[in-house]
Amino acid sequence: MFIKRLRYELRVACGLTSLLPLPALAGFALLEWLMWHDSSPDSISAYVTRDFTLLLPLIVGLSVAHLMSVEKEEGFDELRHSYAEPLYQQALWRTLIALLLTGAAFGLGWAAYSLVIRAPVPLQWILPSLPPTLYLMGLSLLINHLSGSYWAAAGVILGYWFLELQSQTRGKLTGDLFLFNAVWDNGRDGRWNTILLCLIGCLFLVINILLEERRMLRSYGGSRPGYE
Repeated sequence: MFIKRLRYELRVACGLTSLLPLPALAGFALLEWLMWHDSSPDSISAYVTRDFTLLLPLIVGLSVAHLMSVEKEEGFDELRHSYAEPLYQQALWRTLIALLLTGAAFGLGWAAYSLVIRAPVPLQWILPSLPPTLYLMGLSLLINHLSGSYWAAAGVILGYWFLELQSQTRGKLTGDLFLFNAVWDNGRDGRWNTILLCLIGCLFLVINILLEERRMLRSYGGSRPGYE
């Protein structure tokens, strides 16, 4: 039953909008390969950490930016909301798909960079990319859910990412929530930065799930027909 439902959700939610960004990190690895022939192992590890930390959050944020508004954009949201299922279940499935897309982007990047350096990339090089990725993934799902628009979520993610990337604003506006602390140390506690990004990213996911139940109950005046 779980596999059948997962297949259904993947067919509904995973179109080109979700899949096109996923190979971006792998493609960037090919560009880096042209410049790494004479690089030392230490510099290569720094480059790989930099590429994952900077690019993976953006790739995942854009890839999941439409998951919560698929039904609305395709015009069958009222039909979907008539299904006899717990109100939060749809958001749970979309969160699972977001995590699968994150794993796919991470895995493709790991495989590509392993080919480039001709050895398996050590996980300690690329794990620092996961806290900012979780943060932007949760934010993207929540903005998409609140706005019902892919473009709104994608625009917020792209603008946020670009603002953090600028040399004039790196961590000055976001402080302990600086996305790229693993690459550009802004004097903040790195461990606290990691914990805070993970906690708030998870909070975004929880709010996104609870929001589905609250909004649907309000739409049906406190109870929903077809579900006991």
